[in-house]
Amino acid sequence: MGASTTLRPMGVGDIFDEVLRLYRAHGLTYVMIALIPIAPFAAVGAPLSAFARSTMESGSQDIALVFALIGASLFWSALFWGALIPLSTAALIESLSASYFGERLGVLESYRRALPRWGALVVTQVLAGLLIFAGFVVFVVPGVYLAAVFMLVSPVVVLESMGLADALRRSKALMTKNVSKGLVLLVAAGLLTSVSGFALTGMLTLLPISPVLTEFLSGLFTAITLPVSTGVLVLLYYDLRVRKEGLDLERLAQSLATQPAAP
Repeated sequence: MGASTTLRPMGVGDIFDEVLRLYRAHGLTYVMIALIPIAPFAAVGAPLSAFARSTMESGSQDIALVFALIGASLFWSALFWGALIPLSTAALIESLSASYFGERLGVLESYRRALPRWGALVVTQVLAGLLIFAGFVVFVVPGVYLAAVFMLVSPVVVLESMGLADALRRSKALMTKNVSKGLVLLVAAGLLTSVSGFALTGMLTLLPISPVLTEFLSGLFTAITLPVSTGVLVLLYYDLRVRKEGLDLERLAQSLATQPAAP
């Protein structure tokens, strides 16, 4: 942990500035971490998606094939977002947190630290997602509120080794009275990702490349944006701990030293 790091309250702009600073310094490591699950997904998902699209557009009468392709695409997407992305996210949280405190964490070490928390993160994210979805179904506002309240479950699960219910309560406690700040960060990160994604897709459509390669490159683009959105969560987590708990480097070092090993 770098002695020069000073934990301080940060505004929305400060958080993005710090995320971009970390990205400039360690971006290659972050992208490599994200690529480990994303590259295989893109390699399989791109031809599957391209074939499914061409089959649909051709007006195929083979209903069994159409449903098989739809099912395969849904299964592959669920595996990716439900299991592989949480693993990558956990490793990124470890790496970003270490970078923030001046420690250089390699790709393999980031995954080694993240693996014990992978299962807990998957379960917690699934439950949080279901609660948020239920909030949107009942009425939009509760869904938006829950999305903000539970936005810190990932860093809480990974960095504090908390289980399902405790992580949800912990995220809610940190986000209390900070929902508007969380929503601004969510919207800003989402817009940044969406705009850059649309720009990339537009550029790819202008190139004389196959639809499969276009799908593959679009899939890989997630590896570039995921560290940014994850970094926003990590920095917000530390910002709120500073504001609510007076967290400083000495206390953080003590808590990490005495924290029991994850099962």
